[in-house]
Amino acid sequence: MHEQAKIAEARCFLSQMRRLANERQQFNHNLSAFLAAARLVLQYALKEARIKPGGKPWCDAHIAVQPVLKFFKDKRAVSIHANPISPAAKVTVSVADKVLISESVSVTVHRKDGTVETMLLQSPPPVPASPADSAPSIQYEYFFNDWGGTEDVVTLCDKYSNALRIIVADGRTKGFLTP
Repeated sequence: MHEQAKIAEARCFLSQMRRLANERQQFNHNLSAFLAAARLVLQYALKEARIKPGGKPWCDAHIAVQPVLKFFKDKRAVSIHANPISPAAKVTVSVADKVLISESVSVTVHRKDGTVETMLLQSPPPVPASPADSAPSIQYEYFFNDWGGTEDVVTLCDKYSNALRIIVADGRTKGFLTP
């Protein structure tokens, strides 16, 4: 009954995680909120489905075939009952710099009449880089070391959210969950 509202809430926190990826503490806060909201989707679904014939086995079957569901169920339990979740981070620092080059050529012409002419040809002086041009960029990417796949946290959370939407849609189609 309230599954769709919690999916929307979880998606909101996922959006914040994407936006605040370079703010580790804010990322972790939104991850915690995502875990709580997303976990409630299955709790609401199970509460509603278990009172209908075949509802609990239907819900259990979905969880059994999708490792991402069990993984996040366990992550949320750890987050609530043991310690805050803080995924591993891969930090990429990029620094760009410019090399300024100018050219000059000195040409000396010796004429038959004995005159000598020297010319200096040079390119305009290079424009120095602004401090903003050489500012480093830092990018964070987070991973769960205990997840067997290669997905980063944001991708995995998106996968989890999509799995929840599929379960809710399937439950409504089969009459276990109310629209």
